[in-house]
Amino acid sequence: MPALRDVLNRFRAVGPPGPAAPAAVPADRRTERAEELAPVFAALAGTRTAARELVDAARVDADRRRADGERRAEEIVAAALAERDAIRAAAFAAARGEHAAAAADRMAQARGEAAEVAARAARRRPSLTTRAAARARDLLAADETGSGH
Repeated sequence: MPALRDVLNRFRAVGPPGPAAPAAVPADRRTERAEELAPVFAALAGTRTAARELVDAARVDADRRRADGERRAEEIVAAALAERDAIRAAAFAAARGEHAAAAADRMAQARGEAAEVAARAARRRPSLTTRAAARARDLLAADETGSGH
């Protein structure tokens, strides 16, 4: 049964004011359109159901993929945490090795410098010994003569 509004809409003016139109009840275009499109919408009911099923399947697939992604992310984080200690130990060992090599280089350089100083001292020792002995003789000689130092 048509609603009261639909019945009243039939008595509305059809067009702009102008010459008188033949007396008639205007056509109910809204009802005509609905009746005309009813078979189309009925035919689309299966498509609408298929679309709803497709969306539901996509949601299920998205949820599964999200869960798989979260599980994979947790595995990656767990693996990274497990590797962290090994990586730190390797980095520490590498740094210690570099430090040991640098320390060995500095030690070799220091030994070389010490050897150079020892060689220079060995070259200068005879002349310094001679000078020290001469100075000591001079001091002893001056002390014997009584002049003091």
